[in-house]
Amino acid sequence: MRKPRACLVIMAKEPLPGRVKTRLAREVGSTVATWWFRHQLKKTIRTLNDPRWDIIVSLSPDIFVKRRNFWSPEINCIPQGRGNLGQKMRNIFKLFANRPICIIGGDIPGITRLEISEAFKKLASRKFVIGPAEDGGFWLIGHQGRAPAKLFDGVRWSSPWAYLDTIQTFEDRSFSCISKLRDVDCLLDLEAVKV
Repeated sequence: MRKPRACLVIMAKEPLPGRVKTRLAREVGSTVATWWFRHQLKKTIRTLNDPRWDIIVSLSPDIFVKRRNFWSPEINCIPQGRGNLGQKMRNIFKLFANRPICIIGGDIPGITRLEISEAFKKLASRKFVIGPAEDGGFWLIGHQGRAPAKLFDGVRWSSPWAYLDTIQTFEDRSFSCISKLRDVDCLLDLEAVKV
């Protein structure tokens, strides 16, 4: 029997002014923040395209899955659905429960195929894999199998405790960490990742 193909889900908002990178937009303006996010998202998809896994974009608001103004037809988009970030990620894990799956955001300039490959390798022997972020959150979370019912319950999102809160919800299931990367939420992050 053939092994199920790995799946990389990129969570993203439709890249429109006023909808994306709102913290960054307060510092650099909505147009600049949106321009940055659009280009970063396209670069992420290009960089991570690999025959070892499928790339799927989980999009918010859901209506843009049908409108597809920004997305080329070859990119598979699914709606994020309702709820907070944890509920949306838990739903993605349920949807792809028969496959090894990793979820990332579209705002991680330092990401490469090497990190994604490492994450999927770790899922071969662990239930979870997580990539810590510089700000106390995480930039990647991966899972294989049926997710715990209380996964992500009580996580303090957008806080320095998001990573620690999240691993507490794994309910003693085995997990591995991969490299720490920086996502871009504000101007300080953007300046730190510029080469």
